[in-house]
Amino acid sequence: MRALFSPAPTSVGTADQRPHSGSAASRSVVPDSRKPRTPTWLVLGGLFLALYVLTMGGHLDSPDEELMFQVTRSMAEHGSMDINQTGLAEQLTLTGADGRTYVPYSPVASAMSVPLYLAAKPFVALLPVAYSEVAERFAVGMRDAFVTAVACLVFYALALELGFGATVALVITLAFGLSTLVWPYARHTFSEPVTSLWLLLSVFAAIRSVRRAEPAWSALSAVAIGLAIGSKATAGFGLPALLIYLAVGEARDWRARLVRLAPFVAVLLLAGVGLGIVNWARFGDPFETGYHIEGIIDFAHWTGVAGLLVSPSKSLFLYAPIALLGVAGLGRMAVDMPLEAGLFFWLAASHVVFHGLLAIWSGDAAWGPRYLVPIVPYVVLPAGALVLWTHGRTRSLSKLAFSVLVGVGFVVNLAGVLVDQRVAFVWELQQVGGNFDMLDTLRWDPRYSPVVYQWQEFDRRVATFARSWSQQVTLLSGTYGKEAVDPIDATAAPDSDLFPRWSSGSAIFTLNNHGEPARMTVQFFDSRPTSLGPSMVQVLVNGAPLASGMVQVSESPVALPDTSHPMLLQATLDSMVVGHDSSTVEIRSRTWQPARDAPPNPDVRDLGIEIWDMQMTSNGRDLRIEEPVFSPMPVSDAKPWSYELQIWFYTPPHLADNWLWYLYLSGLPRWLLLLGLIPLAGLIWSIVELRRVST
Repeated sequence: MRALFSPAPTSVGTADQRPHSGSAASRSVVPDSRKPRTPTWLVLGGLFLALYVLTMGGHLDSPDEELMFQVTRSMAEHGSMDINQTGLAEQLTLTGADGRTYVPYSPVASAMSVPLYLAAKPFVALLPVAYSEVAERFAVGMRDAFVTAVACLVFYALALELGFGATVALVITLAFGLSTLVWPYARHTFSEPVTSLWLLLSVFAAIRSVRRAEPAWSALSAVAIGLAIGSKATAGFGLPALLIYLAVGEARDWRARLVRLAPFVAVLLLAGVGLGIVNWARFGDPFETGYHIEGIIDFAHWTGVAGLLVSPSKSLFLYAPIALLGVAGLGRMAVDMPLEAGLFFWLAASHVVFHGLLAIWSGDAAWGPRYLVPIVPYVVLPAGALVLWTHGRTRSLSKLAFSVLVGVGFVVNLAGVLVDQRVAFVWELQQVGGNFDMLDTLRWDPRYSPVVYQWQEFDRRVATFARSWSQQVTLLSGTYGKEAVDPIDATAAPDSDLFPRWSSGSAIFTLNNHGEPARMTVQFFDSRPTSLGPSMVQVLVNGAPLASGMVQVSESPVALPDTSHPMLLQATLDSMVVGHDSSTVEIRSRTWQPARDAPPNPDVRDLGIEIWDMQMTSNGRDLRIEEPVFSPMPVSDAKPWSYELQIWFYTPPHLADNWLWYLYLSGLPRWLLLLGLIPLAGLIWSIVELRRVST
């Protein structure tokens, strides 16, 4: 590790050039009482890992991620890449040569998630069954937080290797990790961050191999590019440039170049054989990857290339503004290190051109230009050259531009951190009535830029959150949707947006009346078959049942037009709620299943009482009962994972797309929110240490 992060030998622009005050004698006499500085790479690693974990969404966000998770589960549980046992029906799957179901994605990203999946199993076992699937996906979702934090360290090491000096290397790494789209992608489990890490490591190892004449680095470069291709096949665009770079880089003679190139080629061949074996095991053909690009590349239309560069929806320079300075810096970098500049240019240009020619060049639904995440390092690093190796007014302007662009990038990508990336995409799709051809036109209208919409959406969510605190009574959980009323009873139906509705045996309300006395009146129907006995309705406040003298249940003296009489429950909550700003009121009843207990009724729901109407009063005034602004997590022991749960993370108006927020709504004990203190403490420590190492 020390060798990996040690600075390179002095070359052009390497010196940090900070003045050293005091004579040698004075420095030898005065002892240095300061604490030893923490290594910069350790501080950076802690900073990025803590930040990325703290700002995680904590859930999967797309069919791609779900499929890769299923491969991870299959690898961990069955030692196989097929997903036959997962029960997932998804159009993106393929039937393999053995008749089993596989996904077309390369297996490296899924394999890297296996340790996290296995490490989480003991903790998942401690949770109620309803949360097992959520917890497993949360664990796997941490992968790209670790991956991107390590990528930032490799980025820092590469900046040092290029001779940028410790200070510039530190600053440019912070810009890379905090003000580009790599931050939002660290929150999810797309394959692009994994591809980015391995490709970056391959480039770093190749450059170090050339500069230090150490063949072992060449072998590492081959291993890394093999893993990058094993994560995403398009990383193969880096192969020609790496081969040329290793072949023509600094060396005394052809023998030295051959010694450097041979390990790369040998290891690369082994990696190719390994990938061929994986393809053969899945599809019966070593050259079959599962991807088919016939018909999705159009060399006559370059709209996608322009879209990836300048559109207000997917421009690389919008989601990584510092790249504007990087492109200018690439020319300056070419003066002192033309081979490295050429390598960077090829990596960036080849990815932009290839993905721009795809029919799906946008990579939706995703934040910014998803397919270009692996090339972000090569359009950001050259910005360091422009800042360090220019002079006078040009250098001053470069530093100013650097600061402004980093600030803009931070604000832009914070929008993709606070609000789930799919929210803007779903909104855009709604604007064009689901027409994807019209959606491509919409990408060029600045008014529909995801960055603008995400910030507008976050503003609305903050306002909604503030409003939620003023709700007097909230129907939190435990009921089904509002029922249609029989026309004969329409004139007597309650004037309510909520009732009538069936409970599921435990209807839970929150009462926010600042600890004032309160009374509750509930009209309900006990529709259980006579053979099952009565529903035995109970009222609990803050988990404790009301005393029998505080609850009265009787038949309502007023009949409905159909001559039925609802039951009338009257409860005095005074002594239980006084002194509590917020209280939980639960109406509990025995459940029954009409399909089972009253056949041939087709209703398979588990039903408690049917609440016809409900009122709550406090000090003589009616309290308004409303739906929850933020719905609770839809989980159950019978079905720990569902489509409703999958879309719950981005469909309702959540306050923020953050795992702590979802934990708050999950129904699990609130003390679990203290888990957030772990990454928060790491972030604070890193910031304090960063100030020390930078002074």
